[in-house]
Amino acid sequence: MTGPNPRKLIAKRVVGRERELELALATVDSGRDLVLEGPPGTSKTTMLKAISSEWGIPLVLVEGNGDLTPSKLIGYHSPARVLSEGYTADGFVPGPLVAAMQRGGFLYIEEFNRAPEDPLNVLLTAMADREIEVPRYGRVVASATFRIIASMNPFDNVGTTRLSTSISDRLNRVVVGYQDAEAEENILRMRTGLDGPLSEAITADSVAVCRMTRDHRDVRQGSSVRGAIDLALIA
Repeated sequence: MTGPNPRKLIAKRVVGRERELELALATVDSGRDLVLEGPPGTSKTTMLKAISSEWGIPLVLVEGNGDLTPSKLIGYHSPARVLSEGYTADGFVPGPLVAAMQRGGFLYIEEFNRAPEDPLNVLLTAMADREIEVPRYGRVVASATFRIIASMNPFDNVGTTRLSTSISDRLNRVVVGYQDAEAEENILRMRTGLDGPLSEAITADSVAVCRMTRDHRDVRQGSSVRGAIDLALIA
């Protein structure tokens, strides 16, 4: 997966995050699976999109929520094809896991610790053996660049659950926290494109207000940098 100065090229797409980016690159480049843990709006998805885009790796997105099932993750046989042809390989509709394995892509599962346990257990064989057996379809062997990458909120967030030991033991964990004020102001400048005599004041004030919400005793979940971006644009 490596290329000429991959870290330098990818870093151009991400503000700050030098240490986290170094760890994430080392993990996926060594063939390991990864979980990025941190509150919303801390560049987890941005880092992953930058890595996959620069390396030309397909990114297959899955939203972790209560509706995720093993069949949605693996795939299913088309009922219409089954009725007319029976169970055939051509009648199988690959789910995101099979698609990522076959294409050598990154299976990216957002809100990983909001997903039910059953679909997450489907990932165990894929992580351990790099292959799975699909009933009435056959064995799926992952291409060399296949990785499972997850992002999740801290465990104390509403609606989150703790991962089982068998799952967490197979994932390399990188904690991603909020950046400092200077980095967040740079993110605002990049994302908003604000210009004019008041732009710097608006940028600094928007970041300052949102950062205060993270420590306020009456606020359970403070604002991410996305809130600062919205506040700056509205102002």
